[in-house]
Amino acid sequence: MTLTSVERDLFSAYEIPSFLIPNPLFPPICAKGASDLEPRPSSFDKNKKHIIWIGRLENIQKNYIEAMEIFKNICSTLPDVTCHIIGKGETPLEEKYVRQFISDNDLEQRIIYEGFLTSADKCFKYADIHLMTSTFECFPMVLSEAMSYGVPTVLYEMPYLELIKNNKGCISVPRHHVEKASQEILRLLTNETERHDCSQKTSEAYRSYLASNLSHIQGLMSLIHKIEEARVAKPQRNDSFIELWESFVSFQTETNYQPKVNIKEIQISAYDQKKISRYDNCLSFFLNFAPKDSYRYSFSKRIAKWLYSIIKDKNIKRQD
Repeated sequence: MTLTSVERDLFSAYEIPSFLIPNPLFPPICAKGASDLEPRPSSFDKNKKHIIWIGRLENIQKNYIEAMEIFKNICSTLPDVTCHIIGKGETPLEEKYVRQFISDNDLEQRIIYEGFLTSADKCFKYADIHLMTSTFECFPMVLSEAMSYGVPTVLYEMPYLELIKNNKGCISVPRHHVEKASQEILRLLTNETERHDCSQKTSEAYRSYLASNLSHIQGLMSLIHKIEEARVAKPQRNDSFIELWESFVSFQTETNYQPKVNIKEIQISAYDQKKISRYDNCLSFFLNFAPKDSYRYSFSKRIAKWLYSIIKDKNIKRQD
């Protein structure tokens, strides 16, 4: 069972019966004016715009530090915006970093650390924009919840996500591009018409997904019936791996992503650093398909040596 069609197709390519079953989804909700009787959270001033970031305070996947930088950019440009960080750190150090960042930049009234909330419903209800800085996900529940409330989302590029394959309502920017994410949020905040249009498209995209895809319960029941009736057949092998490779390398690149290094400590050019990084990523990717001590690895190594000897001979002849 997989959460994305890309993963399903990957396993199917290896002739493994695979089924796409989404996470449990929320019913569509009218985000604005759903209930004026419900009390507004004290940190959500009705006279200001509000951006929310929700997630685990973890920096390899969730990139909360970059989210803080984006919020800082927004606050330095627009005076009537409040940013909300919602989530808990894996250790006290992450929460300390958030509080220290807010204090160091004198943003106590502009960036609110809400901490862990058992329910973020009210935050979505009064939010104008949702920021998501994850660089790899399978089926992010926070995105589905934002879409169910019709809240426009600015997020890092993850084109394989099922919920945003139609490119409606969500604005993708290059991964780790703090400036670009800041610009897109500012553009929406300063254009009421465009933000409203984006909210409408978000709601439409979410309703369309619910209407055209099985629910998790329907998917599981269908799978159980197929197993009971022995109708689970081995899929035909598919050797079209281009999209699958791109997705896999995307995950692998982010897993190995490292923050900027101190050049004084490591005397190596940026170009050489990039080559080393690419080599490590390619090697890790290759070893998933051809583990060491396997026939596939030995065969690939012989071919590589043969190709290298040809290239080496040609270089020697040129020098002569």
